Amino acid sequence: MGTNEAAIIEILSGRTSDERQQIKQKYKATYGKELEEVLKSELSGNFKKTALALLDRPSEYAARQLQKAMKGLGTDESVLIEVLCTRTNKEIIAIKEAYQRLFDRNLESDVKG
Repeated sequence: MGTNEAAIIEILSGRTSDERQQIKQKYKATYGKELEEVLKSELSGNFKKTALALLDRPSEYAARQLQKAMKGLGTDESVLIEVLCTRTNKEIIAIKEAYQRLFDRNLESDVKG
């Protein structure tokens, strides 16, 4: 495909989360492919991680960070504190819903577990 990384940076970093969601929808409608899947195959390393993170809704990104912090042996409590103690109740509800949708697990149960 010949990836234009400068264009990706300009498009993704210069938009709000809602605008990036619209870009994802228009991309799929135009090309019949998920933008995330195309970027996964075209990008690598930290640039890939950053581009994909920018395509997440804030609640999805937070849910992924929480899941990563609790995965495996031990829990990174600093991530849990940073994510959960800096959000409003409305944002925490959205994170809990995103966590359930993404991982088919209950966030509260995983935090307690």
